Amino acid sequence: MKVYLGEKKGNKYTTAVMTETDITAQHIVAKRLGLSDNMLYLYDDHIGECVDDTLAKAFAWDALEMADSYRATVKCDPRDTYDAEAGAQEACKKVKNNWRIATSKAIKRWQVAMLEKIMIANPETFKEAVDKVIKKHYDVKG
Repeated sequence: MKVYLGEKKGNKYTTAVMTETDITAQHIVAKRLGLSDNMLYLYDDHIGECVDDTLAKAFAWDALEMADSYRATVKCDPRDTYDAEAGAQEACKKVKNNWRIATSKAIKRWQVAMLEKIMIANPETFKEAVDKVIKKHYDVKG
């Protein structure tokens, strides 16, 4: 994580930038589904080609894509005394939260994409199947 200190129009600020995170939404989903590490590279942007296009599409892997970097800026109130370390801590905390939110959104996009693919298999039974899953995992009376 990189931290930058700055001043604009007399107001001091601190910006934290997180790049190349080791854990992505794809890593999280693969781990929770018990998939091998090979599944992470179905759609490998590093080599610019899809290793297994059919499988990547079946798993809606592209829905899990996230940005390459995240940033957050905290500004010092002009009435306060600027503290670079406190600013760095707050900016880092904020950028980590931004990353967590982005990860949750990516996983939700993927869940929706997968549900749409599953629904296509048999639209007539889809709602009943989803209701059973909800009832099983959320103990909903119905």
